[in-house]
Amino acid sequence: MKNFLIISFLLLIGFNAFGQNVIEIKSKTGLKIESTIVDSMSNTINSGKVDIFIQDSLIRTIEPNKKGNLIFKLNIHNQYKLVFYASSYESKILIVNTEMSENDELNNGQYGWVFTSEIKLNYSLNNQEILNPFGELIYNKKSGFFEHIPISK
Repeated sequence: MKNFLIISFLLLIGFNAFGQNVIEIKSKTGLKIESTIVDSMSNTINSGKVDIFIQDSLIRTIEPNKKGNLIFKLNIHNQYKLVFYASSYESKILIVNTEMSENDELNNGQYGWVFTSEIKLNYSLNNQEILNPFGELIYNKKSGFFEHIPISK
């Protein structure tokens, strides 16, 4: 019986190590993202969406409101990959790191930070996906704000 319990425990640890579910850390405060997906002529693409990933696991998909805006909250203490896409357009990736100290988190309200952006997608005949991020959004402790850092190709 003792051997059975030890083997069961080891199997449980092994399955958890290799088959871990990704969990989004919840927080009272967060980063509010307000984005619009546009084409090369700055016309809103109403069919544009954003997939939100943590460690390559899809957490949720955000669809635009009636005005074509994508509005959503990202919790603090997570690293996200946002994939902006629309049918017949190239996808774009934005990396968002919401790590910060507890003091920085406590000093801000429910939406302590708002990031507004216009994501420009290029038309594509083969609906190809761009796998390299175009930028990263990180918290700057000195300024107390999130900053967008472009990543050049």
